[in-house]
Amino acid sequence: MSNLPALLTEFSSKYPRCWRLVDEIRALRGSKYRNWPEYSFLPFAVCHDLFASAYSPLDGDKLVDAARLATLSAWRLTQGIYRFDSTLYAELFDMSIGPLPPQVLHRLPEWCIYIELNETWARGVFVHIEHNYRDGHEELRVLFDVSDGVCGLYPLGFELTGSLHDALEKNRLWHEKQLKKDGNERDPNFSNIAKQLTGIVSLVLYICSVNADLSGQPVKPAATRTKRGVRLFPATRMKVWEVGYRIGPMLARSAERGPQDEATSGLSVRPHVRRAHWHHYWTGSGQNRELILKWLSPILVNVEDPEQLAATIRPIPSA
Repeated sequence: MSNLPALLTEFSSKYPRCWRLVDEIRALRGSKYRNWPEYSFLPFAVCHDLFASAYSPLDGDKLVDAARLATLSAWRLTQGIYRFDSTLYAELFDMSIGPLPPQVLHRLPEWCIYIELNETWARGVFVHIEHNYRDGHEELRVLFDVSDGVCGLYPLGFELTGSLHDALEKNRLWHEKQLKKDGNERDPNFSNIAKQLTGIVSLVLYICSVNADLSGQPVKPAATRTKRGVRLFPATRMKVWEVGYRIGPMLARSAERGPQDEATSGLSVRPHVRRAHWHHYWTGSGQNRELILKWLSPILVNVEDPEQLAATIRPIPSA
């Protein structure tokens, strides 16, 4: 893991008053800028305007930094780091993603999260949801932490249209086209992202599930009224959330039992995680009829003592 607070310090040194400007521009939400959903902290287009007015001229490097600011300003408020149990990480990373509605990503417990990766090419990844207030489309925005310093933060976003599987497939095909076009001139991290983005999205989906096995309950900070207006104050330190700290050891012990133990125990199915899926149903009637959609997390099959896992309940954020 990088020295993440140092990234915030480096960014604010490069762009003085950037955090204050973020507060000021968010205060224009609903007036100068059309309102955007609460699950999106600061759209990229708004950051683009901020850079154009405060840090002109707006060259290529500043455009990339505008994307970085949209991510870092959202993460700075809570500074949550999600550290997966290695067994659960491996289970999730190899899962395929079916036709899930992208709305499940609205259940991110914080505006932006940082997930530690068990990969050689990246230490971790920042993740948040982008809402384009101009045309209303959404994107999943990721900022890969590939090397030291702000310049080592590699931004990527892809539009969430159709199912989540469709969005990922469209993104994969685009990556393949770019790799063929650019050949060896392309940054090698570009290829890594194309190959492993689905696994990373699986990790995000697990964190969004209603019964995610977390070591605590992440919360977003409440706004505070000050003499200079309403402000959101950043976290004073990072907070590490252990993910799968109960499920992971159970999965590891189950895998260690092997075929002979399965025969003696009488189990017909090897312990595993059944694929996550959605459940939806209609409620109400007439004009009050609405579609309720719930995310059902991966289900443990033939794992010892599953009742010992307490659910982590989070309300669905309002749009």
